Amino acid sequence: IEEEFKKLNVEEEDDEEEDEEEVVVTETTQNPGGKDSGEVPATSTITISNKAMMEAFIAKLSTISNRDFVNDAAQEFCLKLNTKSNRKKLVRALYGVSRNRLDLLPFHARLVRTLSPILPDIPLDLFTLLKKEFIYHLRKKDQNNLETKVKNIRFIGELTKFETCEKVEALWCLRVLLEQFTHHNIEIACNLVECCGRYLFRSPDTHLKTNHLLDQMMRKKVVHNLDSRQITMVENAYYYCNPPDRVAYVKKQRPPMHEYVRKLLIKDLNKNNIEKILRQFRKLPWEDETISMYAVKCLCRVWNVKFNNIYCVASLLAGLAQFQVIN
Repeated sequence: IEEEFKKLNVEEEDDEEEDEEEVVVTETTQNPGGKDSGEVPATSTITISNKAMMEAFIAKLSTISNRDFVNDAAQEFCLKLNTKSNRKKLVRALYGVSRNRLDLLPFHARLVRTLSPILPDIPLDLFTLLKKEFIYHLRKKDQNNLETKVKNIRFIGELTKFETCEKVEALWCLRVLLEQFTHHNIEIACNLVECCGRYLFRSPDTHLKTNHLLDQMMRKKVVHNLDSRQITMVENAYYYCNPPDRVAYVKKQRPPMHEYVRKLLIKDLNKNNIEKILRQFRKLPWEDETISMYAVKCLCRVWNVKFNNIYCVASLLAGLAQFQVIN
């Protein structure tokens, strides 16, 4: 953990140096007319407009609710707002999403994935911030800000599912949490497993490692003195990724005429075709005892029919009684 934290600090210092250099260049190029010039440079007007557009774009991020909105937002950012300072603002806005808006995380991760082929620095900077926060909370070992920790780890999980960050990073986070499997770390690990555990478990390159970590989590559940809520949480996360083997449902084989009777009564019957179904029932070979008994059996088991169609069965039976004796 200490080595990872030092690496992140070194990368952040390098980014700050680059930002300072960019600010100096911007100041020298924005004043071409001199101090005594009364005209406002055109570059200053463009900067103000760009800033307002970026603020409106960031405010719109909280309203993203489907895939089309994400695609439109990515296109707008690439065509109108693609500057280095705006990329930094976008990363900060995505990183600072409210801890109560977990529903936005999949859409934000999709936005990052859409922008990553053109702007590879956005997913890198965002994941650096998330990983640094994860290590910070892990080293602090306090029992506060659980919602913030859950938001952080679920964001990492969403980025992993969209292949924006490496799978080994998510596995590293899970391994570190299992090494300190107490208090909040239990809930954080379960949220990570529920978010991207199935994706890691089903991927061929991470299946063995994920399976080993899941087994380790179940062993720690037995060894540690966990309460019922934590035990349920761990079991739900485990079986969500690796569900138990179940016997495949075997459909009951029936004769074709029996299937036809069930289709007429259960699937086709509604208020608009009672007369048509009645004519089909009258055409059945009622002299055949097996078919007549099965038709009566289906008419009696009215619970197999939708509730709104029960009166249709009664109407069908009343019409059938005029032409056929039903015992």
